[in-house]
Amino acid sequence: AILCTPTAVMPAWCARKYPETLAMQTNGQRIVWGVRKNNCFTSGAYRLLSERITRAMAEHFQHAPNVIGWQTDNEFGHPVCYCDTCRAEFQDWLRARYGTLEELNRAWGLHFWGHYVGTWGEIPLPVANESANPSALLDWQRFYSWLNVRFQRDQVRILREYFPDTFITHNFMGFFSDLNYYDLAEDLDHVSWDNYPVWGAPRVMSDAAAMGDLMRGLKGKNYWIMEETAGPGGWGSFGRNPWPGEIRLVAYQQLAHGADGQIWFRWRTCTAGREQYWHGLLGHDGKPLRRYQEAARTAGEYHALAPHLEGTTVRAEVAFIYDYESIWALRFQPGFAENNYHAALQRYYDAFFRAGINVDFVPPTADFSTYKAIIAPDLHILPDALAERLRAYVEHGGVLLTDCRTGVKDETNLCHARTLPGLLAEVLGIAIEEYESIAGDVGFTLHGRAPLAGQFTAVHYADWITPRGAETLAAFKEWHLPDAPAATRHHFGTGVGYYV
Repeated sequence: AILCTPTAVMPAWCARKYPETLAMQTNGQRIVWGVRKNNCFTSGAYRLLSERITRAMAEHFQHAPNVIGWQTDNEFGHPVCYCDTCRAEFQDWLRARYGTLEELNRAWGLHFWGHYVGTWGEIPLPVANESANPSALLDWQRFYSWLNVRFQRDQVRILREYFPDTFITHNFMGFFSDLNYYDLAEDLDHVSWDNYPVWGAPRVMSDAAAMGDLMRGLKGKNYWIMEETAGPGGWGSFGRNPWPGEIRLVAYQQLAHGADGQIWFRWRTCTAGREQYWHGLLGHDGKPLRRYQEAARTAGEYHALAPHLEGTTVRAEVAFIYDYESIWALRFQPGFAENNYHAALQRYYDAFFRAGINVDFVPPTADFSTYKAIIAPDLHILPDALAERLRAYVEHGGVLLTDCRTGVKDETNLCHARTLPGLLAEVLGIAIEEYESIAGDVGFTLHGRAPLAGQFTAVHYADWITPRGAETLAAFKEWHLPDAPAATRHHFGTGVGYYV
């Protein structure tokens, strides 16, 4: 058995006795109790109750021989709370981060619109909209992620007292990006995640493959699946049924990407509650039919494979820089309307997927030297230290590929006062003096040169690139951009920098 701390759903008496534990919405109203993920993460009462129930369970099951592990809470990430306690703690968090109001005013660029703050108490909780300060929004996202990490850490600390030799994990959600998953993974023995790729028409599940690689990358080690497709999914309405062989296919794909353990969710389909249509291996009737038989076959094969796979992992020579802070900053200000971090990443990933090349996902702080190539899509937030490390990586033989909107912002979400791509200009051998969005019904024609020979269409966005030593691999054929590069390659040191 793997036990789970039950804090993702508060009991009715908690909401009644401690109404301040319910998260507050932006309209000033508390969430109405009755679903799940109701709690405020700064509530002292809820944090104390979380510690009490964690300790009570740990004491009760401390000597149970069949407890092999623990899972914290369930799918951290919601809700975001806007109560007075969250505001006060956000202000304290900012004080610890910046030290002085002068530094906060500078970091947030509060001279714009005359928005200087004169006391910490004047700082509001930022709400994402067209007028919100992007630097404040980035820090608010960092703060909210930190709250979740702290809440989990309080539970892990207690569990380690009673179960020092038992693994502790949490069920992450793939590309869900409201939290910094690298930070959330830090206190855990291994990462787990919930894998539900069976929706819509059957397809090549390269997105599920990518998410598996990301989960492996959060700690640089193999992972578990805590919930995996067992039948049609849905609450009010359900999706399609996994077709014959698909439950087995989904399982084997994750095994190939580093899953050391997999659990189907659920065993038997619920007859009550909101998840009556989230189907399990058994239906409402509890009979072991087709889905059960396929799962049993897969499990039997896994047992036969286990001795051969013990201690193995995936080896990759290519790494993607997966950066939560760039994801957050682009969420607030995508630049061009269709700029989607995960869509950009998936295009490159699918190319490696088709070629059968393994990849890792790594944080911006990772050691790049062990990889032959680094892919950095939409690297929007580019601190100087990271730019210098990428420069050194290429100079000493690495291959770097990056693309549009790279290096626009610094770590406080202020625009660099530099011609793009900033500190990577010499590495990539280009200057980007202007750029533009491309309207949705317009496409720019471009022609590729060897090894990219052919005609292509650029959509959504165009950099106006001036080569500064780089070789042009593809060029625009529009009257206002005659032969302007759209893709470049530049030899720098003993490495190569590509820009798209």
